[in-house]
Amino acid sequence: PAFARQYGLDQAANFEGKWHLHAYRSEAELLDEFRLEAAQYRSQKDEVCQLLLTERATRIRPGLDDKILTSWNALVIRGLASAARIFMRPDYHDLAQRCLQALKNECWHEDRLLALSKNAGKQLPAYLDDYAHLLQAILDCLQYRWNDEDLAFAVQLADQLLDRFADPDHGGFFFTAADHEKLIQRPKSWQDEAMPSGNAVAALALHRLGLLIGQQAYTRSAEKALQSVADNVNQTPFHAASFCALLEALNSPPFQIILRGETGPLAQWREEILPRLKPDQSAYFIPNAAQDLPAEIAQKTSDRPVSAWICEGFVCRQPLHELDALLQSLDE
Repeated sequence: PAFARQYGLDQAANFEGKWHLHAYRSEAELLDEFRLEAAQYRSQKDEVCQLLLTERATRIRPGLDDKILTSWNALVIRGLASAARIFMRPDYHDLAQRCLQALKNECWHEDRLLALSKNAGKQLPAYLDDYAHLLQAILDCLQYRWNDEDLAFAVQLADQLLDRFADPDHGGFFFTAADHEKLIQRPKSWQDEAMPSGNAVAALALHRLGLLIGQQAYTRSAEKALQSVADNVNQTPFHAASFCALLEALNSPPFQIILRGETGPLAQWREEILPRLKPDQSAYFIPNAAQDLPAEIAQKTSDRPVSAWICEGFVCRQPLHELDALLQSLDE
């Protein structure tokens, strides 16, 4: 009776001749009205809920979408990695890394990216958006805590992106891979819609990675992508915010800081530097023990606890060895 009173079962049916349970009264009101102890009522309520659950289990369950989508998860990773940097929350970064590792386990199959988990049924080769967003996500994760395997994975994704999706004749990137099933038209979108344009995101990611590891083939592909849609972007820039961001990155390359040193001092510098960075700036804290580094990074060595190179495009300043000097340069 108390449960019926709380959830309206002592009233007329409230939804097409049946009851949709709705709490009409608080627990405190019921305890007073029925002179019950809280523990006594909650025990009764648990019994009723179990009866209802058993009855509900006889009904056909709603369909459950349990796919693991690569591009959507990559966007989540980007958000977590950005939040980790902004709020200095290592737990956010750890969650992003676990998600990234899960994607590598679930959606990287036979050295090829899948659009959704290989355990979700039909295996679909990844589309441009999957490669582009995942590449961006890895670069975001690398800024908080360096990981040699993640960098190697990023280079692998970038090479496949160029090999499978680039338009060698006109620039930019197709939505489907070169070996995708034959379509009436091979789409190559440039507009931002419900998600940012995969074409622009791919170019932005390649530009970032190219500047980091000194790979001009990546940055040239980003320039060609912008050139291929320049007329469209000029006519309707409000539909192409991602390409406008690429335009800004190409015309005014943002500062990126490469730091090499011992793990402990690097962590201390990270605590001071990351909160000072602007949204378009980046910093990579690379320990001396890092393995298999690209030549552009490997040549940056120092016998100091930490050394930092401020780079704009492919040009880097002389290294700074004192944290205060680096912070002053950032402020300037």
